[in-house]
Amino acid sequence: MRLPVLITIAALVLAACGEAPPAPARPAGTPSAPQSPSSAAPAAIPASFLGSWDVDGGSCGVNDADNALTLQPDRLSFYESGGEVTAVRQTAPGVIEVDAALSGEGETWTATLSFALSDDGATLTTTQAGAPPTVRKRCQPEGQAQ
Repeated sequence: MRLPVLITIAALVLAACGEAPPAPARPAGTPSAPQSPSSAAPAAIPASFLGSWDVDGGSCGVNDADNALTLQPDRLSFYESGGEVTAVRQTAPGVIEVDAALSGEGETWTATLSFALSDDGATLTTTQAGAPPTVRKRCQPEGQAQ
């Protein structure tokens, strides 16, 4: 009779050493935990910043303009470089900070750029660590007067 009791006690001790029981189910109507940043929507530049920009409005539409910049929702394009937007943060009204994976002239690098839009949306000031600010004018879409 002692053997079955010892076997039962041994089985209970071994079972206690196993994995923890599963967490209880979330009651119906309880909100789920917030999503992690990795599951957030992809980075996108706000619509008010999108378009073509250049230091000299007369250079708009010229393919080899040195200071040309085109902002798309998920991409930055400069004269001889460009790349994918990896993060966008609004740091103040009308100001965004953009992280991008860039490439050009056989090189690749990452950069963080700040873009400040004027109140009237006609100029864009670009700043980047180690470089002076660059003020660009919005280029009008083709077929529209400057």
